[in-house]
Amino acid sequence: MRRNPAINLFFISLYLVTALAGCSSAGNVSEKPVITVWHWMTDRGTAFQELSRRYEEKSGVKVNFELYAPSDAYSQKVRAAAQGATLPDIFGILGEKRDFSSFIKAGHILDLTSYMEDDNGRWRDMFFSKALEVNVFSEGNNYGITPGVY
Repeated sequence: MRRNPAINLFFISLYLVTALAGCSSAGNVSEKPVITVWHWMTDRGTAFQELSRRYEEKSGVKVNFELYAPSDAYSQKVRAAAQGATLPDIFGILGEKRDFSSFIKAGHILDLTSYMEDDNGRWRDMFFSKALEVNVFSEGNNYGITPGVY
């Protein structure tokens, strides 16, 4: 069974947000953690909601999916949120690698390399190489991005 690269990246993003949640300042401990995910694939809303439900059962972290269409409206929303420093916890970027690199340079996207290598690469090995390739910048890339997985 082939896994959808978008769903693979969703799961790794959820893992990382959950792992990094422990790094944030303590708020009300009794409140359930909540993360927000923006995506443009509105035709997969039911699947995303089911993934959210399962993830919440296993982790205790609530996932709020916000789906936007068409894709050009989604891209405009992401850019506006980046300018206003109101991006969600997890979001996708539509466009070319140079678009992706501009979000990295602006500090909106975390370098995931060290997380991918944790536990002898357990997380990295859960993904198809093609799913990760689109998020990898190699040494000497044309975008001036530190090599790694983003």
